[in-house]
Formats: sequence, C-alpha cells, structure tokens
Amino acid sequence: MIKHGIREWDIDPDRVYLLGISEGAYGTDILAPFMADRFAGGNAMAGGVGDDVPAENLRNVAFRTDVGENDKMFDRVGLARKFHARLDEAKKGDEPGYVHSLNVQEGRGHGVDYRPGVAWMVKHQRDARPQRIVWTSKILGQ
Repeated sequence: MIKHGIREWDIDPDRVYLLGISEGAYGTDILAPFMADRFAGGNAMAGGVGDDVPAENLRNVAFRTDVGENDKMFDRVGLARKFHARLDEAKKGDEPGYVHSLNVQEGRGHGVDYRPGVAWMVKHQRDARPQRIVWTSKILGQ
C-alpha cells in the first residue's frame, strides 16, 4: 500500500505514519517494530503490547503511546508502561535513537484524547539512511 501511495499519489515516503485505536493500537504496536524501515512514526492509542514485540527495532521510528490511566482491562496501561520502559532502556547510550513518548492521560479509561499523539507524531520524519540500525527479526520468546 505504501509503494502504491508513493507511485500513484506522490506521497512523501519519509512521512508515512502508522496509528491505531484500541485493537488498532495493538496493530500499531506490532507492525511498527516489524516494518520500522517504512515509517516515520507510530502512535498507538488505547492499547498496550506484551514483551514478545521487539521494541529495540524502533530505534529510528518516532513512537508514541496514548493510554488512559484507568485503562486496566488487559493491563493496557501497564503494558504500555513496560513497552516504553524497554525503549528507555534501549535508548541508554544510544543517542539520538529511540525518540518516544508515553502519554498516560489522567482520569481517562479506554476513551482517550486522540489529538495530542497525532500532532506529536507528524513532527517527525523518517531517515531513509540511518547511521545505525537495530533489528530483531523474530518474535521474542520463540
């Protein structure tokens, strides 16, 4: 689909973003790390992903999660915190990689304000030739 957009609609390949809400957030959390070479940024809203997704692949993708502080079903807020803690750990000693943001929205549950994440995400652009790449090609734990 990205190649089609570049060819047919003249989209900027360095400004392709991925975002999703709820179940779509899970898709964003999974697709962005496995297709990190294609996206400038990702924004998962009202979701969280487990330890089996390779967060380290997001070294060159601006990634943000917006989740409600009371979104505890399926441990969404807890999983989002753990995922971004993994990004914080990967970032140590690896500047300028791992641009990311976790926005836990106070007083909210599964319904969050979607606007801040999109505004944050589109400020970033893909580097088609980064100096360093970190890549895990398999699902962790297998």
